[in-house]
Amino acid sequence: MTRPNAAVVAALSAQLAVSAVQQGLPTIAPALQAELRIDMPAVGVLLGAVNAAGAVTVWAWGGGADRFGDRRMLLVGLPVAAMALTGAAAAVAARSPAAVACALAAAGAGVAAGTAALAKALTQQVAPARWGLVLGARQAAVPAGALLAAALLAPITTTVNVGAAMLALAVLVTMATLTIAWGLSTATPRSKPDAMPIPVSGRRRLPGLGLLLIGNGCYCVAQTATMAWAVTAWHSTAGLDTATAANLFAATQAVSIVVRLALGRLGDARPGSDVPILIGAGVCTMALLGALAGAHRLEAPTAVVAGVLAGATVAAGSWNGTAFATSTRLANSAAAGHRLGRVHGLQNTVLFAAVGLTPPVAATVITHTGWAVTWAALAVTAAVGVAAHVQLHRRLLPTRSPATPADPRIPSARSTPCASSAPTISC
Repeated sequence: MTRPNAAVVAALSAQLAVSAVQQGLPTIAPALQAELRIDMPAVGVLLGAVNAAGAVTVWAWGGGADRFGDRRMLLVGLPVAAMALTGAAAAVAARSPAAVACALAAAGAGVAAGTAALAKALTQQVAPARWGLVLGARQAAVPAGALLAAALLAPITTTVNVGAAMLALAVLVTMATLTIAWGLSTATPRSKPDAMPIPVSGRRRLPGLGLLLIGNGCYCVAQTATMAWAVTAWHSTAGLDTATAANLFAATQAVSIVVRLALGRLGDARPGSDVPILIGAGVCTMALLGALAGAHRLEAPTAVVAGVLAGATVAAGSWNGTAFATSTRLANSAAAGHRLGRVHGLQNTVLFAAVGLTPPVAATVITHTGWAVTWAALAVTAAVGVAAHVQLHRRLLPTRSPATPADPRIPSARSTPCASSAPTISC
């Protein structure tokens, strides 16, 4: 195994553990409620504590990764998360909801180090021509981590108790810490933040980053809503039993893993195609959500409704890896690789906000207007995201020059470093 490969394995393994913590707790929500003897709103607070803490700390972790290195931030944050999860297990045993909430918030703040630093760590270990693939793999590890948590936590909760499930997550995070300590220490980065050229104008904004974040936020709203309510919709409107609906959801997540990898590889194979890929993913999501709204309105057969929702769930979750590849290339082309942790931190802050706000808002819309209007509203949201990415693509196109290569990953033998005043992905 080559050294860069060791680092990639370490980073992806850590992402599995991070995602298991961030997305796995809902699988034991009923047992958590019974164990602590609390109502549903209180359960919502506990489940939201992890991602809420992550949302307010991920940018700071990204800044720390830029300043002190991603490995150091990971080796600080992940042990904090492991200790906090151990504390959560003790709090569950003591039946103290307040202590559980505090412990889960601390765990969420700790694993946010992985959210901020892992993408940067991956880009430093491989050549730019593989960024799409490795970042696609990193995003594929997100649903894979959720599936891992579902397979691991539910049996432990059933056979032992909720506290044991928390301890299992603590062990998983501890193993990820050890993997990071081994993998990133034995790998020599291809580029270091300090080695990246710093723009003469200082901390200038990355051209197009705002449009990218707007589009990503809209896509994340559609993704979060379909993931949060797909099982409920299959059960209540398509007539599927709970087990079948859960299995169908697991199948869509498995397909999503493959799609994220494929789109990442496509972005590497076709330089400059990251933003068009984002546009294509958004158009597919918009079209399928619109078709789903129409199917509900026309009272289409159950199989049609279930199938279109499955397709919309996959499409809505396909864009993530390409989005991080795009922001990475934006930073690289703007000679701002030394700020990549903060760029990814800001990107994740937007996504965390969408993840946190979407479920309650969507629940309100479903309750007062029904499923058809909800899916139509999500289709419109995806369309806004598409419009933002189209505008981003248009903004980048005029800066291309026939005398310079279309992508920084494929330098020309005669070309000189790009010195455009408005650097872009294809600079």
